[in-house]
Amino acid sequence: MVNSGDLQALINLDELRSGAQQLQDFAYAYPERNRVFGGQGHNDTVNSLAEVLEATGYYDVTIQTFVELFSGGNSSLLVNGEAANSTLFTYTPGGSVNASIVAVDNLGCEAADYPPEVADNIALISRGECTFAVKVTNAAAAGALGAIVVSLFP
Repeated sequence: MVNSGDLQALINLDELRSGAQQLQDFAYAYPERNRVFGGQGHNDTVNSLAEVLEATGYYDVTIQTFVELFSGGNSSLLVNGEAANSTLFTYTPGGSVNASIVAVDNLGCEAADYPPEVADNIALISRGECTFAVKVTNAAAAGALGAIVVSLFP
């Protein structure tokens, strides 16, 4: 039986920070720099958490296997013939597009943010406020051939 008070007494702020840093280290130990399911950063995280839980003596830990549905790929972006940094969203479909880039008003969270010129072009959308899925769905509904979501901050 787990005793909540005993378990809470084991919590230490320095150890929590150390644990958070370890999770970040798992992500940054590989070129992908993430802990996306199915990747080595994810596997390292799962194994580490299992060890931590087992060490408490409170839990019988079993790691279940599953087939993850994950897609990965490479991206390249040329703007006026010059290479620009880019990464793919998870589940991005394959293909290539050669079209003009049209800036979207506001943050692209509303259908009204997409000017008519977006149709048959690539929507340039600022990051923030709503999910990427909302932005990309709105771009597709406006007839965009693709979408680029940019962060104004490094």
